[in-house]
Amino acid sequence: MNEAVSKKWLLPVGFLATLVVGILVGVQIQYVVCQKYHFNQQASQAAVAVDTNAVAAAAAALVMQQMNAGAAAGAVAVAQPAAAPAEVKPEAQKAEAQAQPAAQPQPVAQPQPAAQPQPVAQPVAQPVAQPQPARQVEETADLTVPKEWFKAISEYKTELGSSPAVGPETAPVKVFVISDFQCPVCRRAAEGMDGLMGEFGDKVQFVFWQNPLDMHPRAMAAAKASHAAHRQGKFWQYHNMIFANPRALDDATFTTYAQTLGLDMQKFAADMADPALEAKIRSDQALTKKIDAMGTPAFVINGKKQVGWGSAGGIKSMIDMEVKAMESLMATGLSAAEARAKRARDLAEKPEQGDAIVAHMFEGKKAE
Repeated sequence: MNEAVSKKWLLPVGFLATLVVGILVGVQIQYVVCQKYHFNQQASQAAVAVDTNAVAAAAAALVMQQMNAGAAAGAVAVAQPAAAPAEVKPEAQKAEAQAQPAAQPQPVAQPQPAAQPQPVAQPVAQPVAQPQPARQVEETADLTVPKEWFKAISEYKTELGSSPAVGPETAPVKVFVISDFQCPVCRRAAEGMDGLMGEFGDKVQFVFWQNPLDMHPRAMAAAKASHAAHRQGKFWQYHNMIFANPRALDDATFTTYAQTLGLDMQKFAADMADPALEAKIRSDQALTKKIDAMGTPAFVINGKKQVGWGSAGGIKSMIDMEVKAMESLMATGLSAAEARAKRARDLAEKPEQGDAIVAHMFEGKKAE
């Protein structure tokens, strides 16, 4: 029975053992195969890495070669002069140029030596003509000293009494000096006009025309004192004393000036209080309003009006022109009075101003 049992289990056990052995052998074989596979894979990766490193090294060598070539080309470019910018080709030409094989580089041209600069011709300096010095007119005369032109002192007759003047009454050109003794600009004008007095001989007569402005509180008193001195033939000397001391305009100073000049003091005081003297001054003022010359100083040269002071040279030029104009008119047969009246009306800004100058300045009629 035991032998029978043994024979019964022998076949299954053998089969099972064979199966186990087979499985073990299969596992071992699979392990060996996997190990070999992993080994081969690592070897392949190492080879690829080696090949990649080789490629990188080759690429680096190529880059270095190109950099060296670029440096050499830059050195050549520095040695050569800069070229003009190339003209941009149209698209068709660009395509055609790309299709053509690359041109062989041309040998680098050696720079030519720079041309030596030619000497510049120096301009020949031409002699400059020197301007001729013009005659200077004294602008700041000393009013405290006696003047040579005092010898030419005269008077200009009007209906209300004479006005102070310098030069002959027969002179064809009349220059009316309209002034205010308290006006600082009039003082400068007096200093400048000093150099013109007596300058024109018998061709010009200067006439002083009173215009004491209301804004100057001592101007009328000074005008009266100067006109009182005029009645004793000392207006211009008194005129210079007042303008030489513009801040001293009190009555005591006016009396001192009169005493200094040796005037009759009783007559001087009487004339200062004479209504006719003030009437003459008021008439002078009225005329300045008619011709729109109320500002001081002002000048009327045979009808040509100038308000304000520029320079003695400017006034002299105006007088010179008027002397020539009068000579031309008188050469046609006109008298001095006729030529003067014509000039006044021709030069006046308005017809009524020309008529006023003729009536009140030339003919001496009272102005109101």
